[in-house]
Amino acid sequence: MKLCAVQLASLKGEVSANLQRHLACIEQAAALGAEPVVFPELSLTGYEPTVARQAAMSALLANCIGEGFIVDTRQANASALPLGPV
Repeated sequence: MKLCAVQLASLKGEVSANLQRHLACIEQAAALGAEPVVFPELSLTGYEPTVARQAAMSALLANCIGEGFIVDTRQANASALPLGPV
């Protein structure tokens, strides 16, 4: 199994643009045989927790492989939620 961990600079609050960048990374990683492909927490929202809460209920996030989220803001911990294939 090849795992791809993506590190990219997200655009603050630009979910649609960040999603397009994520999809491009997923396509590139898949072409190289990677499975799964993981991204940093809140990378779709540009590290905007308010936008992340709003987007979590939308169909927009249903198109990505997985998204990280903050479990407890009082502690330095996070988790990832696999959402399914693109």
